[in-house]
Amino acid sequence: MHFPIRHGLAVGGLVLAIGCDSGPSPAAPQETPTAPNQEVSPGAAPAGAGVVKAGHIEFETPKGWTSHPARTPMRKARFQVPGSKGDAELVVFYFGNQGAGSAQSNIDRWVGQFKNEDGSSITNAEVSDREVAGFQVKQVEASGRYVAAMRPGAPERHDKPGQRMIAAIVETDGGPYYLKLVGPDETVQENREAVDALLGSMRKSSSTTP
Repeated sequence: MHFPIRHGLAVGGLVLAIGCDSGPSPAAPQETPTAPNQEVSPGAAPAGAGVVKAGHIEFETPKGWTSHPARTPMRKARFQVPGSKGDAELVVFYFGNQGAGSAQSNIDRWVGQFKNEDGSSITNAEVSDREVAGFQVKQVEASGRYVAAMRPGAPERHDKPGQRMIAAIVETDGGPYYLKLVGPDETVQENREAVDALLGSMRKSSSTTP
């Protein structure tokens, strides 16, 4: 599958996609519930709650976003992202130093979760490569009707019109991190500057725990 490639974007333009439970490729290990492993205080943290340590990376929480405990060991951070058309959600996934399949296989699957209203495949996806804070980043953005499993392997599926995704694969010394923001089209677009701020603050974590 091939998508138009956009190059030469500013570092701040790195995009994430708000993710429901459709993270990286089906080859990824199955998520199993456990105690939250996000390095923030228990329970929902107030908007603009400071630095979030998510395994090998850390970053500042954008103003207005609410940090929630990650629900499984493969999720390193989770945020409620407000907007005029309803909330979106950003999730940071990590599946170990080998990742969860190739970057392209994840991009193909993520883009395949968006359809036109007639059910046909979208052709408006944008893919780009860049470097952010020393990390190599592959980014994808898509919009349309979001049709995806509610969690890996589950028969229940989302089917929501008017959605947008901004997602990124961040390569680190400890393996790739997958950031996925998905939600109402307008909400995701309204949060572009917040996403830019998050990415602009991203750096190697001082934590020794993946």
